[in-house]
Amino acid sequence: MRIGLLALSLLLWGCTPRTPVSEPFGTVPSAPPEDVLVVGKPDDASGLDPALISDGESSQVCRNLFDTLVRHSANSMKLEPALAVSWKHSPDGLIWTFNLRKGVKFHDGTPFNAQAVVDNYSRQLQPTHPLRFPGNRFPYWADIWGTNPCLIDSLEAQDDYTVNFHMSEVVAPFVENMAMPFFGIVSPTALKKYGSDGFKHPVGTGAYRFVEWLPRERIVLEANPDYWDGPPAMKKVVFLPIKDATSRQLQLEAGKVHLITGVSLEKVEKLSLNRAVSVLSQPGMNVGYLAMNNEDPHFRQPLVRQAICQAIERQEIARALYRGLAVVAESHLPPMIWGQADLRAYEYNPDKARQLLARAGYPNGFKTEIWYMSAARTYYPDPKIMGEVLQAMLGEVGIEVDLKAVDWGSYLERVGKGEHQMALGGWVGDTGDPDNYLYVMLDDNNVNRRRGGSNLCLFKDAEVHKRLLKARQMVIQEDRARLYAEAQVLVHEKCPSLPLVHAPQVGATHPQLEGYKLHPTGTMILQYVRWKRP
Repeated sequence: MRIGLLALSLLLWGCTPRTPVSEPFGTVPSAPPEDVLVVGKPDDASGLDPALISDGESSQVCRNLFDTLVRHSANSMKLEPALAVSWKHSPDGLIWTFNLRKGVKFHDGTPFNAQAVVDNYSRQLQPTHPLRFPGNRFPYWADIWGTNPCLIDSLEAQDDYTVNFHMSEVVAPFVENMAMPFFGIVSPTALKKYGSDGFKHPVGTGAYRFVEWLPRERIVLEANPDYWDGPPAMKKVVFLPIKDATSRQLQLEAGKVHLITGVSLEKVEKLSLNRAVSVLSQPGMNVGYLAMNNEDPHFRQPLVRQAICQAIERQEIARALYRGLAVVAESHLPPMIWGQADLRAYEYNPDKARQLLARAGYPNGFKTEIWYMSAARTYYPDPKIMGEVLQAMLGEVGIEVDLKAVDWGSYLERVGKGEHQMALGGWVGDTGDPDNYLYVMLDDNNVNRRRGGSNLCLFKDAEVHKRLLKARQMVIQEDRARLYAEAQVLVHEKCPSLPLVHAPQVGATHPQLEGYKLHPTGTMILQYVRWKRP
């Protein structure tokens, strides 16, 4: 007899239902006497060179150290000028010209200009560039622009404050992509000075300057008094890696930490009544999914992948593990993104799953692994619990699953290389364009067993590939939306992975902290944060 998932999740958490709290409680802790902000995050950064990172923990820090040419506004996906004040493209869409902001300096005092932009992107484009050092991997550059060939053919400084990008083909979301924190501009002087250790010594033009990084202990930033967009009110920011969600919450309630991410969803209702905390929540522009390695002998078979999809009861997962705050995902594309397809939900049917396994040659099931990340993510507040629930559900149809925790610092690279059999995958959108989801997670071009690609399923399909490439080369949104819908239907039929949930984005702050807003991309913008003082 099947164990109810709610009972199972309570068992896994080692707790029993508690009497709901219905009345406000707690007291507001004192705000610090100085303009200091302490942020508690689930894990440390993996690096502080925006070009070398691919994870949210790192990009949240980098967003405050580095500027991009264009950026999203503080609380929406609207594009606005940043280091570029204007931009345009040629009639054929193959040349993009950016006019740069004048008078900006890097934190080391060197000038920001067109040559700095050329140096930053040329080191990612050209294998022999002098600012490209041993061990440098540029994951987002490869995933978004490609390598050999690259969609950016070349770039040049037209003058001190004008840069031209020459494209090998039209890329409709080009400017949207340039707003990603991963394309932040680093001081070329600092890159030359620190070489392969540049990721430990970040020098940008952002609202905050780097002070120190003690790995797994703290990252400290200070306000940039000369910031082109006005100096931030908070003079100092300290990022603390605090893996345990309960510990993060307790430190927030005590006033030792002033802002936390990775809030446990089972505690949101109670936290909302706690006077010591201000809870922030909004729908998440993300997806959590079970990535099946389509090059693995078991998951190479569509029947096995279909069986997996019918063995997992996602409605119960959303209700029990996410306290009803998550939305069951049928596609990798979050509901608020345009280009949606009308997809029939995967049916939960363990009997049919067993039949499919028998047809695939596994009447008694088989053994496999699920990898899960060591740190909480927006889409997985507790990855271990998610893994254990999936393990139990698959066990009921004869699939014996071993769970393997993998350090977040190497997780994406190892899964991207296909070292896994199954793994928890997830994505928080960097833009509001479907290309950022479907192309990045499901296109042939992003399968790369050598460097580790962003297609964690290692899924390749000529018809899907054709539609995704064509869509990113078209300008008219209606035409692009049709192609994305067609691609989603094909993916749904072939089920290379199982979309699980679109999770809510939740954070919590000190009640006297003003100016902090959750951003749809999950990034952390601290430029406008200040203490509300009597």
